[in-house]
Amino acid sequence: MKDNYNFSIPGSDTNAQLIKFINEIERELPVDTWKIFGIDMWPAIRVKIAPTIYNKILNSQNNVAVTRKKLFFLKVATILQFVRSIFYLLIVAMKNCTKVGAKNVVWLVSDGLSKMKIGDHWVDKLLGPVANSVHGIFWDVKTFVKQPHWPQNTSINCCDNIVYIISRITVKFVNYSKLDGFNIFLQKLADAKINIQHMNMMHIHMYAIQIKALYYWFCILSCCYRLQSIYIVAYYSHFGHALSLLARKKNIPATEVQHGLFTNHPAYAKYINVPSGGYNTIPAYFWVWDEESKKQLISDSNINFSNAHAVSKVGIPDIMPLFNKLSNNSDLKFLDSISQNKIPILVTLQPEEFDVGVWDRLVAVILAMGNDYYWLIRQHPCFAADKRGLHKILNLSHCDNVNYQEAADLPIQVIFNHVKLHITYSSSSAIEANVYGVKTVFLSKCSKECFPWLLENDSAIYADSEGVIIAALATIQRGNGND
Repeated sequence: MKDNYNFSIPGSDTNAQLIKFINEIERELPVDTWKIFGIDMWPAIRVKIAPTIYNKILNSQNNVAVTRKKLFFLKVATILQFVRSIFYLLIVAMKNCTKVGAKNVVWLVSDGLSKMKIGDHWVDKLLGPVANSVHGIFWDVKTFVKQPHWPQNTSINCCDNIVYIISRITVKFVNYSKLDGFNIFLQKLADAKINIQHMNMMHIHMYAIQIKALYYWFCILSCCYRLQSIYIVAYYSHFGHALSLLARKKNIPATEVQHGLFTNHPAYAKYINVPSGGYNTIPAYFWVWDEESKKQLISDSNINFSNAHAVSKVGIPDIMPLFNKLSNNSDLKFLDSISQNKIPILVTLQPEEFDVGVWDRLVAVILAMGNDYYWLIRQHPCFAADKRGLHKILNLSHCDNVNYQEAADLPIQVIFNHVKLHITYSSSSAIEANVYGVKTVFLSKCSKECFPWLLENDSAIYADSEGVIIAALATIQRGNGND
């Protein structure tokens, strides 16, 4: 393996510790350490372990011990759900086997769609324009219900519980002590005084097994459909990694369409620096919103973009115009009315804000600016759907000009057509904002390394104080169009 992985969260002493720790592991662990059932899972695993280890270093928190009582109830629940899942697996497999030979099938799939809270009506609009050529299969679809008027070739299946339970059963048959290098990994964690033993056993390797279990599940369904392409939202989820693995094995083009890609952002964990042969859990295609983003990607990577490892596509993804067609929907009238009467501002939250103080400054600005502004606070897909918890975090429960629901339910591309300014910690949605002509205010220093071209061409600014945010707000005007 290479020893130059960079899980970079720039400008942080904690980040330096993390980089040192990961580099030591990379240098000393055998190459086969992360091969589960013969599949190199390191590209997928590192996406999960880096933020976890980072937070352990940052917060010096230890995991809560797993008691015997908890383990007993966990085993009972696992067995019951496993039996239920087997029946579901058989029913779905038999149901779908009648669709062999479907024509012009495009597999539009991702658990990220449900996490993005795109409701049934959005799925309806999304599938409608291409109903004759799309077969939609949405995973983790607890919020989705198939509509009676949808085409017959549109199915919705949920395998979230199945894969989780199968992986929990499978993990019992894996002897971790015999995996080459695993004990070295445990010792490295101990030397660094990072007490995440349960995470090691129940998270890192089980994550790889979950990917493998999902892969087998997808293989069953792929035998029932003639898949031509796969679109993935949030490839770094275990669903996304498994789909990418299926795509590699079946030679099906898979495209990540979440948002513009760049290489220094912690969420992507510098996926491009994977070892040779480790591309199997990464999509073949990533959308890059503009040429400058592609230049940054190529300059920071060791990938030859003429090969099949990771090829970027420049421009707006071919699936995104479908979102743009939704602008006349009646559900968007409230955005139009807000734009006429107030100045709409989009704030995109991220799963882990490493400096809570920056959000304290933002809350102070929101409270100070008055009712001329309307704040759309958009949760990250990884956030729980507990609006009360979000209110508590931001301390804005009493504000009439703060909105959470629509900001979470609408596609972000539609929102960018209506807002005047975008504020975020360091989200790569800033690249999308730039495409739609919306300026971004970054609240994190890491933006200087993640988005240098946006800062240089004045498409974004870094705000290190409340005054900078207020000054940016003062430059925008109420009315139609983006300034």
